[in-house]
Amino acid sequence: MVAVPVQPPRQAAPLSAEDQLKFQEMTMQLLDRTLRDMDEHDADPRSHDKQDPRVWKRIHHKEHFTTYTRCDDAPEAAYVAADGGRSTTSRPSKDVVLGMGFVQCPLSELMYGVFMGNSQAMALKSAVVDKNIGNGAVLKELLGPTEEDPFRFLALKWIEVRPPRGVSGKLVAPREVMFLGGTGTMRRRGTGDFIGYEVHHSIDHPAFPPVDGLRRTRIVIGSIYRERPNGTVDLFIKSYSMEADMGSILGPLAMAHAAKCIEQVWTVPDFAYAKKLWWCIDHRVHSNNAKALQAKLAKRCASCDKSVTTIWKSRAAYRICNLCKAPLCSNCRVKKDLYEIDPYFRARKFPVRICPPCREFVKLLDAKEIQRQEMLRPQSAEAVNPLTPSTLDVLAHNFSLDNSFCTASMESLCMMDSPRARSDSVKTDLLH
Repeated sequence: MVAVPVQPPRQAAPLSAEDQLKFQEMTMQLLDRTLRDMDEHDADPRSHDKQDPRVWKRIHHKEHFTTYTRCDDAPEAAYVAADGGRSTTSRPSKDVVLGMGFVQCPLSELMYGVFMGNSQAMALKSAVVDKNIGNGAVLKELLGPTEEDPFRFLALKWIEVRPPRGVSGKLVAPREVMFLGGTGTMRRRGTGDFIGYEVHHSIDHPAFPPVDGLRRTRIVIGSIYRERPNGTVDLFIKSYSMEADMGSILGPLAMAHAAKCIEQVWTVPDFAYAKKLWWCIDHRVHSNNAKALQAKLAKRCASCDKSVTTIWKSRAAYRICNLCKAPLCSNCRVKKDLYEIDPYFRARKFPVRICPPCREFVKLLDAKEIQRQEMLRPQSAEAVNPLTPSTLDVLAHNFSLDNSFCTASMESLCMMDSPRARSDSVKTDLLH
């Protein structure tokens, strides 16, 4: 029998326009507070792994990312209040967890990975990235994406929080969080920096009562992702624990747990690549070229030209690229694990195999343009046939997609004259 996950709260009353405006103001105040905190750190520039030891105690260091908590003897730090600003009441310094570092990827790639526009996306990200999170749901959308900022999103969200590893459920009761989750990009007026942001601010509202058997807890997290000219993105993440009920024994463990949750941002670029690969498979977009088609006709590996006649007769589905259908030998196949979500919001892992040209093709796709198509111009995947010899005359046109090694897929070329395909021509913008 299938075990049904904990269900999110049901809306018991409507949200007024005043409530929605208040939620937007809270989000902007938290974003402003996080930007000010980042500016304070920029005033005394230090490497992410060399913060002032008199103020910050290192929790963990992982390659290009380091997490800290405030030292017990450091000056008390004001915490983020319910309105997103600074409270006049000081909180214990250990309530704050700071994460700093950088990742090697474009900002659009990172934002594509952190974006969660529906409950299915939340379940997918929880299974791959945020493994400390149980079930999750988007309760109500407040702001949606725009053409200029396809990553803009603000919604009331809910998650089930799993206890830290090594802590019994008898010591820490099962918990839930209802919060405002916001993402987006912007250019700062003062500095001119192009940044992405992600803010989480827990709220309580009678429209969404607590779930039976779960204790509602509070979190406040502000994340700033700053794009650099060298192709990296600076990470500045500040997490505030709004409850001090873990006790003196479990307190340090709770801080370590919070730090581990913050560190998951390190895996987001790889998650974004998997999302792009899944989108390409779903929409039949790939780097097919004449060489791949010739290799299929000759039954030779499209990458190394090794004969695949013998292995082609058995398990042929495992010997071809899942994108362009080109034959591949065992040495040239690139394996990647993807996930899909079932009706019970459980993730199922399955492997795919792609050729090296398709792997590079997916890497070069513009995540921002894919996001625009997914959120603003959604299209169902077209049912098309795999490559056949009859497409040789079509591929002879060598329709270029701004990459020297890439040409349009057979499916895109064959549909060019259809009315639906004319609206789909925006796919060529993906590589701009």
